[in-house]
Amino acid sequence: MQISLAFQEFYPHSPNAVWAALTDSKVLAAWLMPNDFTAEVGKSFTFKEAPALGSNWRGWADCSVVELDEPNKLVLSWDGTGSSKTTVTFELKAEGQGTRVSLHHNGETTNADAAELKETWRHKLGNLQGWLRGHRS
Repeated sequence: MQISLAFQEFYPHSPNAVWAALTDSKVLAAWLMPNDFTAEVGKSFTFKEAPALGSNWRGWADCSVVELDEPNKLVLSWDGTGSSKTTVTFELKAEGQGTRVSLHHNGETTNADAAELKETWRHKLGNLQGWLRGHRS
């Protein structure tokens, strides 16, 4: 099944602060998932998190950095099922006293995974807001 998820969030923080939250492995672990991320095009890495009861999540996503345009755009390949072929794109645009973040998760995955991804990204983007509020000005 083809998915095309899109989210837009405003964060009252500079693009550089938001970029750091998207590209620092320790910060990613705080709001998204534990990982071995390196901000370098072509680098493979894994996000890991225990599966929730009744979830389709297998416990990890195999990823790689497809595009890196600091501090504007980050594109990741994302395989959370072992057979999905998706990409996650974060685009940052300065807006007033903050940053507008657009997140797109597109590609081929299962029906069940698509519904779960939608709820998961909503939750994780809220986590990002909380992390930024507590750690960045």
